[in-house]
Amino acid sequence: SRRRACRSGRGDERMTGKRGTPLERFETKYVPEPNSGCWIWLGALEHGYGRMKCEGKSYYAHQLSYILHNNCKLPAGRKFAVRHTCDIKCCVNPGHLIFGLRQDNVDDAVNRNRYKVGSQHHSNKLSAADVLLIRQDKYAKQRDLAAKYNVSQTTIWNIKRRNIWKHLP
Repeated sequence: SRRRACRSGRGDERMTGKRGTPLERFETKYVPEPNSGCWIWLGALEHGYGRMKCEGKSYYAHQLSYILHNNCKLPAGRKFAVRHTCDIKCCVNPGHLIFGLRQDNVDDAVNRNRYKVGSQHHSNKLSAADVLLIRQDKYAKQRDLAAKYNVSQTTIWNIKRRNIWKHLP
């Protein structure tokens, strides 16, 4: 049964009650959007993504939709993701959701121009010109460059090794 996805190990009696099963509760919190086919989440939001508690654990609504509609459990760890094919954060339509690696999710965002890199990123302190100057400087100590650009020595190390700002030459 679909209820198994959220089972806490205490038996099915915890899955029903005044508020119904997780799937029944879930189905009261979205509305279908007829043009796109998205199911728009009406419940709590976090950074544009729906949130819902199931058996005491908080889930992103799209992940819970995937679990409930595919009768599965998601693997533990941060390596995996439930990805939107529609690019609508609050969509919970299981037909718009696919399971994959987190890297697949990042690649999707980059390919669809939805991922901020370099100077567009919200936590950026450097310009592209700064990064190029840092890479060209072969003699300055990393700690001196870090002080000059007001970043950590680790940031300088990552720039020089092209672990970050990979899109620049």
